[in-house]
Amino acid sequence: MGKFGEMLHAGMLVEFHGMTVASQKYRYNPAPNAPVHGADLIAIGAAGDGSGERIACAETKLRTVRDGRALAGARAEPARIGSQDLPAALASELERLREGDPGIFVRLAVAALARKNARCRIGAVFEESAWSDSHLDRLDRVHSPAELDMAADVVKIGALRALVREPNKRVK
Repeated sequence: MGKFGEMLHAGMLVEFHGMTVASQKYRYNPAPNAPVHGADLIAIGAAGDGSGERIACAETKLRTVRDGRALAGARAEPARIGSQDLPAALASELERLREGDPGIFVRLAVAALARKNARCRIGAVFEESAWSDSHLDRLDRVHSPAELDMAADVVKIGALRALVREPNKRVK
C-alpha cells in the first residue's frame, strides 16, 4: 500500500508541480549511534519566487480507513531534514547521484548549498470515504509556519481499498 501511495505522490510532484524526483525512500544517519532519518521522496523544482530551485522533502500517507493523526505525524521526518544543514543531511544522496545522475546531482547540490530550507510536502492518498477535511484542520493545529514551510497534496480515490487489496489482479 505504501509503495502505491509513494508512486502516486511522485507522479503528482512531477506532473502537477513540475518537480524532478531525485530520490525515493531516502534514509540517512545524522550522527554515529543516532537513529536513521529520512523521507519518502526528495524532489527538486522551481522555488516559485524566481530565486532558483528548491528542495522538497516529501512524506506520503495512504489510508483506506479514517486516521486523523496520519497527516500530523507525516510532517516529522521531512521537518528533520528541512531544519538541518541541507548539504550535510543530503550528503549520502549527493554522493550517489554524482555517479548515477550528474544532472540531478548538480541541481540538488546547488539548491542545498544555497542554504534554502527544504519545503515539506505531505502526500495524502485516501479512500474517499475515509477522508475528512478535519485531517487538514489537525495538520494546521500542529503546524508552525515559522518552523517549516509545508504543503499538502491530497488525492481522494473512491475505490482505493479494492485497488490496493488486489494490486496484481490481471485485467482481461
